[in-house]
Amino acid sequence: MADTDAIAVAVRKIDATATVDDVAEALALLAGMKERIKDLEAELEERMVDYVSDHGSITIGETRYWVGPRKTTRCVNVAGAIQALLEATGGDFETFCTFLSSQPLKHGACREPLGEQWPFYFQTQEELELKTGQPLKRLQKADTRFLK
Repeated sequence: MADTDAIAVAVRKIDATATVDDVAEALALLAGMKERIKDLEAELEERMVDYVSDHGSITIGETRYWVGPRKTTRCVNVAGAIQALLEATGGDFETFCTFLSSQPLKHGACREPLGEQWPFYFQTQEELELKTGQPLKRLQKADTRFLK
């Protein structure tokens, strides 16, 4: 496992003169560090659950830690819930829309059925840098095994 200084050196080698091997090395070192951090976070959480279970809730700075059940909430009947909400709102579609979470529709999946109407319902915007007003650049990546 490389230390953070070695990773920083590898990252800072990436410039116009770097080789693809240099880029691959930096990516691999950083991926390894991320994986190690993820593992340590999981271990720390396990240990904190044991600690807090033994000692009770603790407060560090403004953050309180306690042990409780993991919970997730999912809609198990989307069509039924939509129908019930429309009925509960007396069919007021605007009020119904206030119950939707952000980006409830899959824009890519909606492209084909909406066809030429798609741009009337979806918008793609480039993020701009505040100082220059130019589009922010970010590295894009795709796993070629999943490309059509």
